[in-house]
Amino acid sequence: MRLLVLLAFVASPALATPADYRLDPDRSEVTFTYAYGSDDVTGQIPVVSADMRLDLDAIGGSAVRVTLDATGARGGFVFATQALRGPTMFDVEEFPSIVYESAGFTRTGAGVEVDGQLTIRGVTRPMRMTAELYRQAGTEPGDRDHMAIVLTGAIDRHEFGVSGWQREVGPEVTFRILAYLDRIP
Repeated sequence: MRLLVLLAFVASPALATPADYRLDPDRSEVTFTYAYGSDDVTGQIPVVSADMRLDLDAIGGSAVRVTLDATGARGGFVFATQALRGPTMFDVEEFPSIVYESAGFTRTGAGVEVDGQLTIRGVTRPMRMTAELYRQAGTEPGDRDHMAIVLTGAIDRHEFGVSGWQREVGPEVTFRILAYLDRIP
């Protein structure tokens, strides 16, 4: 059972300062959803790297940088995958990576807002994501060594020059990231 963010923020003397975390890529996933005609389609993008420093007692001291592999993006079905990687969308020949780098963290009632910069096709724009932090299943209350984070956010793809297939694909793309993290000793 996942426990909400508040349990993870209980003060712990063992982690009174920022801690570095390693992403478990085998269990983590980055998905995105877009409108294709009247249907919602979900695709995936593999994570290349993730540098994470979290300060759970003073969340503003946290920093995250995640790099995604645009060349491995899957659009939900074969035609969409080919189009997504092509020159009018991600243009993976020219821009093989997508990068999100945090600029600030703000605690909210049930989670954290993460303001950052998203770079797609060499275009960088602000993006706000909402984060909820959970203990991983099977861990003890107060355990901050093994956590799961769910991040959600949305962009207008046209702001990044991802403008192909305008009649078929809607402008809004929502992201959902499920990240399993283990504290680096």
